[in-house]
Amino acid sequence: MAVPSPNQTVQFQSAPDPTAHAVAEVFARVRSGYPLLALDTPEERRWIDALSAAAPQAGWTVSLWSAAAGVRTPGTAPAEGTEPRLADPRAYLGQLAAAEGRTLHLLVDAGPHLADPVCARLLREALPALTGKQSAVLLIAHRTPLPASLDSDAATVDLPPPSSAELADDLRAAAAAAGRDAPDEALLARLVNAARGLTRDSARRAFTLALTDSAADDDPLKAVVNEKRRLVSGGDLLEFRGLDESADAVGGLQNLKEWLAKRAAAFSPEAAARGVPAPRGVLLLGVQGCGKSLTARVAARILGFPLVRLDVAALMASEQGQSEKNLRQALANVAAIAPAVLWLDELEKGFAGSTGDGGGGNEAAVRRMTGTLLTWMEDRPAPVFVAATANSVDALPPELLRRGRFDELFFIDLPNEYERRDILRVHLARGAQDPAAFDVEELAEAGEGHSGAELAQAVTTALIDAHTDGRAPAQADVKRAIEETVPLSVTMEDQIFALREWCRTRTRPATPDSRVLRMMEQERRHGGDLEGDAGPEGPAWGRLAAGGQLRAAITEFLATKDGATFPTLIEALAPYAPVAGPLALALKANPKAVVWAGLDETFAAEIARLVENRRVYLHPASADDHPPGSAPKLPVFEEDADEAAGGTTPPDGPHWRPVQLKTLPRPGAPAEYARLARVRLSKK
Repeated sequence: MAVPSPNQTVQFQSAPDPTAHAVAEVFARVRSGYPLLALDTPEERRWIDALSAAAPQAGWTVSLWSAAAGVRTPGTAPAEGTEPRLADPRAYLGQLAAAEGRTLHLLVDAGPHLADPVCARLLREALPALTGKQSAVLLIAHRTPLPASLDSDAATVDLPPPSSAELADDLRAAAAAAGRDAPDEALLARLVNAARGLTRDSARRAFTLALTDSAADDDPLKAVVNEKRRLVSGGDLLEFRGLDESADAVGGLQNLKEWLAKRAAAFSPEAAARGVPAPRGVLLLGVQGCGKSLTARVAARILGFPLVRLDVAALMASEQGQSEKNLRQALANVAAIAPAVLWLDELEKGFAGSTGDGGGGNEAAVRRMTGTLLTWMEDRPAPVFVAATANSVDALPPELLRRGRFDELFFIDLPNEYERRDILRVHLARGAQDPAAFDVEELAEAGEGHSGAELAQAVTTALIDAHTDGRAPAQADVKRAIEETVPLSVTMEDQIFALREWCRTRTRPATPDSRVLRMMEQERRHGGDLEGDAGPEGPAWGRLAAGGQLRAAITEFLATKDGATFPTLIEALAPYAPVAGPLALALKANPKAVVWAGLDETFAAEIARLVENRRVYLHPASADDHPPGSAPKLPVFEEDADEAAGGTTPPDGPHWRPVQLKTLPRPGAPAEYARLARVRLSKK
């Protein structure tokens, strides 16, 4: 990941100093005749220090009042044993009109006292005199409303969160106070980025905690990010998540991980100084249970930002307009702690149906919410990275999917063989088992077509079964649990097929091509060469077959040949593996429709599994495409030819349907071509 090197100083000067800007606004308003300003901030000390430091240069003196300490000069306290001067609010407000000119009167926590009608009246009567003397009353409080009688005379000035440069100074000061070396510039940049949105006091405390021995040895970034947890106050809509998942918790998905690492570097101050725009977000589409939500959590860890989950389904409210208000409030709360990762889980649950033409009920509210979200995504001023997930795209509005809303759309498919190995290792380790004690390759083979969630549940089932029997879990326990699981790829195969087809040309795969991974692994194991006659100069499918990777060899051969008939495939693979035998393959929906016969049991099983898992597809072909004398001794039914002739009914008995095997699907293919069964033809 491209981050600043330890020897490179990171400059935090890409934005003006927000504190100086706020102080300048106060001075400008006082010069313009504003006698009453409400300084809304939870950081009263920061306001007091900034105004006290800048006022003398601008020609003002500063006076500070509170009910506890009375009136005094900032930075001083009443002498020991003396009563605070003018601590009574009525007495203090009553003498304001006679106070010296060009004075900024800072009142801390005066809101409750101004609820007293007498105090409010005294202050209001003093305002004209203050205006004539170029003086003003500055009420320092946080979210304290003014009485209606004073509201029209007051102007509000907000104190923005501290700048990156201020936070960097505080981090270095915290390190010095703790007797530690300052973090290297790469870590410093990430810690400062994570602390943006905190008050200076909160940031100082978080930095001090992060630099303690225990936090520094674990992950100092987590200590800073978790300080933001208390700032999220979105009720039931927002849920703060800690940075508990590392990138290692996700098996595979290398394309997506590499993409996220590059985006993390784009959030650095160095990138901002070079004019690199901040990344906007990513939409993760894919099969249920394949790690979309886990990846969204890992994205926050890679970026080093707090993760806030928005419950999309909970946005809807019965009262008209409340749903949009809920969304606006939730987005404002997230922006307040930016930079952050906003996790929109199962996006289709909250925004499906916004493409309809109706105007009433929930549909109208969904359209309004969609408009609110799109406007915010387009114009958001705060650095909020959106990680959205969806299981279905059918009902999502097209404008939500276009580039510019998200930086990239990724498709997370069922895990390939190498990802299944990683997933099994992760969950075996989480179950206090040594993955090296298991044949993970065999388990991954048995788990083809299973999602990551289904593999994790199989491991859990094996652990429970073994514990119930009073013994340690074994290989057979996990394999049995996998084989007894009916995967979602079987129960929802049509929906998964449709999603794959939609994503194939519209999204970026989160996983590298598994065929490439297999070839790399084989070459690594054999020192750059594979066993067998093909040799290093042979075709990739031959090297895979020689290395015992029959399934990979089949898909690689079909991909390079743009499809093949059974005789062509059998002839190519015969030197490397048994392919001839007593079995036939028939359509599972119609076992009388035989696609080929005379196959080895293992070879037939591999073909059937590849077809069922949508790695290989059956395309109708002609008997003329096959070598003479090679066809099964059965009546021929050619689907395309019979359709061209006006359509005929297939024979009642066993018959041969010529097909080609391809790695690309056939548009509009009947569902019966999606699964094969192994059968034995009777000899007559």
